[in-house]
Amino acid sequence: MKKMKLGTIIDHIPTKINLKLFNLCNLIKKNYKVTIKFNLPSKKIYIKNIIKIENKFLNRKKINQLSIYLPSITINYIKNYKIIKKKSLKIPKKIKKILICPNKNCISHDKNIVSYFILKKYIKKKKIKCFYCEIEFSKKIIFKNLFY
Repeated sequence: MKKMKLGTIIDHIPTKINLKLFNLCNLIKKNYKVTIKFNLPSKKIYIKNIIKIENKFLNRKKINQLSIYLPSITINYIKNYKIIKKKSLKIPKKIKKILICPNKNCISHDKNIVSYFILKKYIKKKKIKCFYCEIEFSKKIIFKNLFY
């Protein structure tokens, strides 16, 4: 793997999620130079994928959005070919724009409405509640409808 002089490495991505993560980061639209590596060995999760984004540091808000579905990922910032910072993930309490409400009758499907969800924590489960229709969904249901 070619070393990167400056940028972000998203590491420990489970193998089934990579392309969805790529869309979540909007990397295609922003013309970033991106390298994706599939099915690499990992001590942490056995087999992993990696995304390298050259000349771009992901901000805290974007990292927190990624943590909704990928709490096991590691974010490494690279400068002069060395890791200068590792970011720990913190799941946000509110999520805007990224998710699509599975309720087809929800007003958030209107083009002029920005989706908005609130993370609800219960004893053993986490649910995501749509701000508009007030229906709670499991992460699995939302994940199927993740991207615009």
